[in-house]
Amino acid sequence: MKEEISLIWSGKILNVNLFEKFLSFFYVQQSFWKYLFYVILLFSIFILLNFLFQAIPFQSIDFGNNVSFNKTAALVDMYHDYVQNQIPDIKNTFLKIFLNNFTSGFSMLILPIFIFVVFFVIGIKFQDQKESFVLSASIISKMIIIFYFMFTFIANTFSKLYYIFIFPRSVFLVSYIHGLIEIPAMILSVTFSLLLIDSAYAIFIHSNIAEAKIQIKIFVKDFIIYITILAILFAIAAFIETQITPYLVQATFEDYFRHL
Repeated sequence: MKEEISLIWSGKILNVNLFEKFLSFFYVQQSFWKYLFYVILLFSIFILLNFLFQAIPFQSIDFGNNVSFNKTAALVDMYHDYVQNQIPDIKNTFLKIFLNNFTSGFSMLILPIFIFVVFFVIGIKFQDQKESFVLSASIISKMIIIFYFMFTFIANTFSKLYYIFIFPRSVFLVSYIHGLIEIPAMILSVTFSLLLIDSAYAIFIHSNIAEAKIQIKIFVKDFIIYITILAILFAIAAFIETQITPYLVQATFEDYFRHL
């Protein structure tokens, strides 16, 4: 016997089994913690898939009998290039990295507004189908956020996971130290965006102007809070990535060479 839950939407009660519960994520308003749970789950799955796709080519590589010597020589060259050429450049990229990450987070927050406005304008001529248009905007916004923006961020941020097969593990892990701030910031930006989509839904679904104004005030207040949190987190992450991580990587490299 299928376990059922009741979901209230548009004055109707929809009975869905547990298999369909996940699908309700796209058309039923959720709490912050539920959204956060789903985002972390999907984020982890995307990272795992990304790692597997990068790892597969390395399974067939034959390094030969002198793997230790060749690898050490290559690492020494990489270390010198990193210290002499890359660190000076990385130190001057704080603003670039911050703006790049902040723009991604901001885009996720602003997207729901754009999509809802487009659907609302189209739906003006179809007042009897207004609810369908608003719901469609909600579903499409969530799908784009989850399956495009988040996947794109992971693909770009974790495009070099295969370095774990090249660098010493300690060096590899230290190189992602700024991710302790950047990754939660991106996860929060996706979660905040999903919450704003629900807020936008509450605005456009109301026919009563007074109620819509109340929802708009809530939306603006939440948007300002969310964007402020993300700006602070991305600034901290960019500072760590440009001013701290390079020297930690250098020190970890040197410690690795000393213990060879």
